[in-house]
Amino acid sequence: MRTRKAIVIEPRDENRLLAALERGLETGDFVDLRTRAFMYLLWDGALRPGLAVALNIEDIVKDAAATRIHVLEEAALRPSEATQYRPRPFLISPRARDAIADYLKVARSDGWLTNPKRLEGPLWISTHHHGTQQRMSQRTAMQAWHTFQQSVSGVSQEYQLDDVVVTARVEFMRRVKGSRAAEILAEHAGISSKWAGHYSDHLSDTSSTARDVARDVISQVGQKKRKQG
Repeated sequence: MRTRKAIVIEPRDENRLLAALERGLETGDFVDLRTRAFMYLLWDGALRPGLAVALNIEDIVKDAAATRIHVLEEAALRPSEATQYRPRPFLISPRARDAIADYLKVARSDGWLTNPKRLEGPLWISTHHHGTQQRMSQRTAMQAWHTFQQSVSGVSQEYQLDDVVVTARVEFMRRVKGSRAAEILAEHAGISSKWAGHYSDHLSDTSSTARDVARDVISQVGQKKRKQG
């Protein structure tokens, strides 16, 4: 699938795409709910698609053996080459947590989990070989996003997965507004402050820790749209 340099999604297009994602909850379809949850997680700005795809359910739930699905506010990537072999914490917005819980409920009730009594194994499940819980590939995630966008009318162009991440990070820095914006985004997204600085030049001072400010910002993701709905 052809790729280009990531861009910021036009605000009008972003509103249409987010509204269309909510229809996944109405349909109750497994793929619709998976797309909704995966895209909301990317819209938090903490993870690039490759890291998101690699998540396991036990990485993001409080208790793998619990009947109630409790998605963590602060989860952690497992140590890997991508995280320099250290666990890397990241925050999940209320919107993304709710969407992941909705998706996992259907994954468990409809037999997509290998063991429905344990919330573990690949988080994003391929639709091939029902019940074997094979991990969805990044290419499949890209294709699902492409297919989803074809169903959304009025969007000016097709966007890539990385466009969602870039858009989320720019919005994150816009909300932070300050001299420490790059530092706080770097903490949130697990990137260098120098690289984070490419997303915005907003400046101001704050006495809070980078993690505290990141937590405050990510807790607000989706709140405005939820109140308007």
